[in-house]
Amino acid sequence: PEDRVKATLRLPFVKIVVASWIAKILQDEYQQESVHTISNAVDHDLFFSPKRSKNAVTTFGMMYSSRSYKGSQLAFNCFKMLQQQFPSIRLIVFGLEPQSNVVNLPDRAVYKSQPKQNTIRDIYSQCDAWLFTSRVEGFGLPILEAMACRTPVIGTQSGAAPDLLESGGGILINIDDCNALLSAMTKLYEMDQN
Repeated sequence: PEDRVKATLRLPFVKIVVASWIAKILQDEYQQESVHTISNAVDHDLFFSPKRSKNAVTTFGMMYSSRSYKGSQLAFNCFKMLQQQFPSIRLIVFGLEPQSNVVNLPDRAVYKSQPKQNTIRDIYSQCDAWLFTSRVEGFGLPILEAMACRTPVIGTQSGAAPDLLESGGGILINIDDCNALLSAMTKLYEMDQN
């Protein structure tokens, strides 16, 4: 019940959250002063990659969801536009849905349904950039997983992306900003192999 949740959030105890946007809500809307942000973490025994160079064929990756707030269609649309300019680019996608339920999957994109964790690591490690296009997100663990696999992230300002990308590791863009996403993808495409 919403009233009970709000009453609990107003209780005078220390609160620990995973992203600064949650801390801001607790401070601004619930007048909480003792709020600490501690980011989620990844298992580096599971998510890692040896040092590597950019692929000869620029490869983007993303996680697919049919939920509109995840922004998968934005990523697909921008990839298709970039593909018209640079036909050789690749897209690797994974998600929970079977491929038959994936809407507007770009031509020549590779889709993996419900991959195992070590396969997810391999997917991240094959990519030159990870696309994180959510409109709303609590945290966004794929950002950390991709970065642990030495894959830079192009991420929207949702969830923990502002916290995680502010000091490097990728490019932060506005939510639903197709032009910014295309620009960031083009920038990564044009980078040299090192």
